[in-house]
Amino acid sequence: MSERPPAEDERPLEGRAERGAFWVVMGYGGAQLIRLLGNLILTRLLFEEAFGVMALMSTVLQGLELFSDVGIGPSLIQNEREDDAFVNTAWTLQVGRGLCIWGVACALALPFAAFYEEPQLAWLLPIVSATALLAGFNSTKLFTLNRQLDVRRIEISLIVAQVAGLGTMVIWALVDRSVLALVAGALVTTGVRMLLSHTYLPGIRNRLRWERPAAKELVRFGRWIFVSTLLTFLAGQADRLVFGRLVPLDRLGVYYIGVVIATIPSEALSRLSMQIIFPVYARIRERDGNFRAVFESIRTPLMVLAGWAFAGLIAGGPTAVDLLYDDRYLEAGWAVQILAAGGWVLVLGNTYGAALLAADLPRGVAAGSFAKVLAMAGFIPLGFYLGEAQGAGLGFPGAVLGYAVAEAVRYVVCTAACRELELTGVPNDLRLSVVVAVTGGLGALFEAWLRAAEVHVVLRAALIALVVTLAWLPLGLPLLRARLALRRERRALHALHAEAHAHGETGAGTAPAAAQPNPTET
Repeated sequence: MSERPPAEDERPLEGRAERGAFWVVMGYGGAQLIRLLGNLILTRLLFEEAFGVMALMSTVLQGLELFSDVGIGPSLIQNEREDDAFVNTAWTLQVGRGLCIWGVACALALPFAAFYEEPQLAWLLPIVSATALLAGFNSTKLFTLNRQLDVRRIEISLIVAQVAGLGTMVIWALVDRSVLALVAGALVTTGVRMLLSHTYLPGIRNRLRWERPAAKELVRFGRWIFVSTLLTFLAGQADRLVFGRLVPLDRLGVYYIGVVIATIPSEALSRLSMQIIFPVYARIRERDGNFRAVFESIRTPLMVLAGWAFAGLIAGGPTAVDLLYDDRYLEAGWAVQILAAGGWVLVLGNTYGAALLAADLPRGVAAGSFAKVLAMAGFIPLGFYLGEAQGAGLGFPGAVLGYAVAEAVRYVVCTAACRELELTGVPNDLRLSVVVAVTGGLGALFEAWLRAAEVHVVLRAALIALVVTLAWLPLGLPLLRARLALRRERRALHALHAEAHAHGETGAGTAPAAAQPNPTET
């Protein structure tokens, strides 16, 4: 399609944000169900080592992508330009970046295989890295529609691509129970997504083009994104690279299953931060100059939802693993609990990161990631040493705990950077963190008691979910009631406008100033 998306001012910002948030949540929920279904099937078809090998290759590939990230997507969302020259200059940069990533990955394949003493990595890594080559040709419509908060088609295309990839993995694994099943699925997922981004999404058709002013603007904003994402790789992916040297591949594969479960809430909230909150902040800043007035009203409901989810994982991590996987993966339970605690702090920090990007202050995000990397360099070995001192086999859990604790350092730096914007959400964050710690900790004790009493795993999961939900209702219900009341008020105002138009009243197109809906509410 070549038609452009609707102009930004044709629909109210608040309505687009609500619809966008709905589709992001639905899309992410659907993607996680597909991902979970795939894990349940593939863990029964493949050996643990296959997941360990794939975790190593995925980490290297993500690292190359982050090390070469010049902020093309965020630049398209944050910048006011939406013309052909700017968009296609960005696409040209993206294509070149994809080619570079694939070439570097091929060059690294042999030394990477030698370092981990896994010969198969020498030929597998160039194949897996072809996903970066394909992704380089993704349409910029993925970002321009995101800027308009029109994400419905984006989410649908992602779901279709993931279904195609999962189908490929399962069929391949039934024929050949090797890591190639995971590799083939990754290639199909990326390829289908790329094709759909060009054929299914509306917007400017991409072609190779170079405009010097556009390139300068992209590089100006993107240089801090480059630094930030380079550090983000070290801060967010180094655990698998470090732990890959500390423990055998089968144990790394078990840990990776814990990562899959524990990161569900943080990935969902991170997507909301980047696909909805970041564009909303950017639009409000373009119009009003700042978004201080709406910062807390936007993020507080999301933080309550995130707190409930992370408290549930801290309480019921072992039960979740027991319910979903066979006995080989039971050790992942403690990893879920530790990583969920770190994930809560990660989500808090991400909301400040979205504000910094919208305010054209990406250096604050880079500073936060740099601080986390420094903290990891100290906390991971300290945790491993203290764990080993407590007993054999406790070094790995100690190192994971050190990795999670380092997230708090990033949060402190990001909140300090936001003082320039006069954003003060720390007191509320501390209150919610206490609630997460208390409900998650008491829930974990309850889970241990249920396990000792040999309560069936399904009933155990239901009881833990019920207890944690009841504990969070006093915080969640008032927010839900306020939201429903606001929606009823808006519907009444819209009905009043429609009636006034129908009767041809003078000035009917504008509500009285006292009753006009707040255009910044989301």
